[in-house]
Amino acid sequence: MTITSSSILVNSIIKDGCLYQMEYKGIQNNLLYVVLKLYDLGVSDQKLRSISRRMINSMDALFTPKIFKLSVPIRINDCLYSSYLEFFNRQVMNYGVQDTLNQYFYGTMLAQSIGSQCLPMAHLALGLKYGLPKVIVQALSYIATSYQETSFLLDEEEISYNNGYLTAHEILVDQVRVDPRFEILSSKLTYRKILKIGRELLRTYVYLWRMPNNVEVALNNLRDLAARILLASINKDQQQQDQTNLHLSCNLLKSINSVSIIYPNNTCPIPLIRVQFLNVISSYILQGRPTIISSSVIQQFEMVKPIKQHVQDILTNDDINLTTLSVLAALEEAETKDEKNDIYNKVVSSIYLQ
Repeated sequence: MTITSSSILVNSIIKDGCLYQMEYKGIQNNLLYVVLKLYDLGVSDQKLRSISRRMINSMDALFTPKIFKLSVPIRINDCLYSSYLEFFNRQVMNYGVQDTLNQYFYGTMLAQSIGSQCLPMAHLALGLKYGLPKVIVQALSYIATSYQETSFLLDEEEISYNNGYLTAHEILVDQVRVDPRFEILSSKLTYRKILKIGRELLRTYVYLWRMPNNVEVALNNLRDLAARILLASINKDQQQQDQTNLHLSCNLLKSINSVSIIYPNNTCPIPLIRVQFLNVISSYILQGRPTIISSSVIQQFEMVKPIKQHVQDILTNDDINLTTLSVLAALEEAETKDEKNDIYNKVVSSIYLQ
């Protein structure tokens, strides 16, 4: 699917990618993601423009963020985000999108990065799905500047074996949630510090997973788990924490959804699925390891109208909220990839229709 030239707003947001950055005050800026999803639903440019303006007005003035210089596997002198934008834009112009991805992403260390909760991968998936080279350039630049290695997870002697004996759900609910060794990682630490301090323990749990042989089944296991974490992240007594955890859970689901787009037709390498599971565990710890609601309880939730219809109703009622739309879009995307699972619809029922 490609964006038509008639969508002035979408293209203007892409053009001003440095202004509408992907990370804003530590929280994912979902503007481009939401606008593209609404574009999918056939929302007019006029309506998109109105929604976008309202979203922006609800935020503080946007600014170009400070991006720290990190050690990355591409040699560019003193690279900041803007430097990468220039570099990857030149590569795409000279060699095309696919050759650039083949040289700098697929099969490289960049593809193994877990930086920024794998959110750069979600941005890359947007660029690939909608045929937007400028978004792909932004995503590659974001991956490079947020790069965080996962080599500690990708042991050559182990990655070719699948000796785990627990499901992803069992590992999270029966092991990680009650493991006292994670207490030190739950004390106001950042995502990056959790990965640094707890890497050996995290690695152990990742390899306990009895990963399904089918790539899409494995990803669906992680989608289901991310949806359950999203549901568990809501604490009615701590509204501010609710919003933070809601963002984290939504971002987690989006990063998992992105894998099927970046690696279509079950072509995702097994080690990268393990990286996604590491992302799930780390995000769960960052949220304080909330109690996961059991399947028997979730089955009692009522099914609601299709998620797409729920989004349309929000737009009709002019009840625009960036976080709500982003969560609904992520759940709807997960539902289309995991069609036989009704949990995504029931999460909508529990969170928004109580």
